[in-house]
Amino acid sequence: MTKSLTTSALSAISKYAYAESLKSLGFKRNGNHLFRPSEDLFHGIHFQASQWGSSEEGKFTINLVVTSSLLYETWTGKPLPRNPASALFPIQQRIGSFMPEHKDHWWAVSCTTDIAVLACEIVHALTAYALPFFTEYPDNAALLGRLRQNKGLPGLTSAQCPLIHAILAKGLGCPEEAGAQIQLALADAGEFPFKTTVVRLGHRIGTL
Repeated sequence: MTKSLTTSALSAISKYAYAESLKSLGFKRNGNHLFRPSEDLFHGIHFQASQWGSSEEGKFTINLVVTSSLLYETWTGKPLPRNPASALFPIQQRIGSFMPEHKDHWWAVSCTTDIAVLACEIVHALTAYALPFFTEYPDNAALLGRLRQNKGLPGLTSAQCPLIHAILAKGLGCPEEAGAQIQLALADAGEFPFKTTVVRLGHRIGTL
């Protein structure tokens, strides 16, 4: 199968971003995605190509990911992927949210695109918007602190927040707090199907 133009462009762009900036900041490159450890978390830069790309044109966006083995494995029951940038949970935020327009942003590529110029633009966007975002989430304790203040986390629904709160609290040595969050989630779920998820996670962390 012919490789799409977008896939080829992303390969060149991620290599450039890694070599010019992100390697020195502790990131590793796996495929076209990049990630770095931050205490007990991982920061991930996930390049997402549009499914409608072709050999002549396409577009892509960038997802910013914050995850950890504790959160991903407890929630899914599966090991954290070898490339944490592909986990896309629990925090996933499109970079466009932080750009001047504050809306979803997709970069277009075509046969006439100057990939070198585009790669420089992407490095600037990552430096200006992605890296400051990551500084807000240095470790699991920072995530727990936000949830304790009812600030929520990007990419999570209001129903998911108490469960992530519970997982973090249990993992960081606060079992009573974890149990209280599970009970809150149960009360909010009522008899809706999401109750199954609450019960499953409650059992996994030992609060039910």
